[in-house]
Amino acid sequence: MNSVKMKLLCLSGFVFILVSSCLQSRYAYYMQNKIVDGKVYKTFPKKYKVQPHDILYIRITGSNQEVVEQFNMDNNMNSMHYSEPALYIHNYLVNDSGYIVLPVLGKISVIGDGLEEIQQHIQMKIDAYIKNALAIVKLVGFKISIFGEVQNPGVYSVADRVNIFELISRAGDITVYGNKKKALLIRETGEGSQTFTIDLTDNNIIASDFYYLQPNDIIYVKPVRTKALRQETSNITGILSVITALILVVNFFR
Repeated sequence: MNSVKMKLLCLSGFVFILVSSCLQSRYAYYMQNKIVDGKVYKTFPKKYKVQPHDILYIRITGSNQEVVEQFNMDNNMNSMHYSEPALYIHNYLVNDSGYIVLPVLGKISVIGDGLEEIQQHIQMKIDAYIKNALAIVKLVGFKISIFGEVQNPGVYSVADRVNIFELISRAGDITVYGNKKKALLIRETGEGSQTFTIDLTDNNIIASDFYYLQPNDIIYVKPVRTKALRQETSNITGILSVITALILVVNFFR
């Protein structure tokens, strides 16, 4: 191989490595738009609508404990601290038809309602029986999943609303193979499962409907390229480095 061909090979290798590095950097950083200090992003988390198989914590409290207890499930007082299997025993599981059954009050439809609406509905029913009582309604078993190119994929339990960057932090951040421009969100809705592509390099994610996550959301972080291809690139880089070194040695002794 003459020196011209050798130089062209080295130049091609240099360009290949440079382009690979540039492509990799496109996916290396979050929110790559120009940051404007003090800019306000108007974020309005969508109100969660209860779905079948959700678990609700419902407690009726009042000054007359003996009277209100007849409206509560047995041993429900500390149900927020039970282990996962006990959640199904000491709380209310929304059935496939969207109903729960409360002591005394009976069957109540909750499907498609927010927690505030359910609380108001139960409160109206309670007021018909006793005065000065309060209905408390909370969602338990709030879980979000993340998998793909993250350090610690898995199912994460959260007590309250959480944004997508908090979840990624819990998962130990996205790996060097992760594509931050095309994360996939799978969200359960009343119509079924819907998928959305999320660009984590765009600052406007903060003002989107996907910034705050909802119960049962699933995040899949796609790879930029397969690890096999990345390894192949590393091998090519190593070979080109050896060739470059040989050329330098040959030129040195000329």
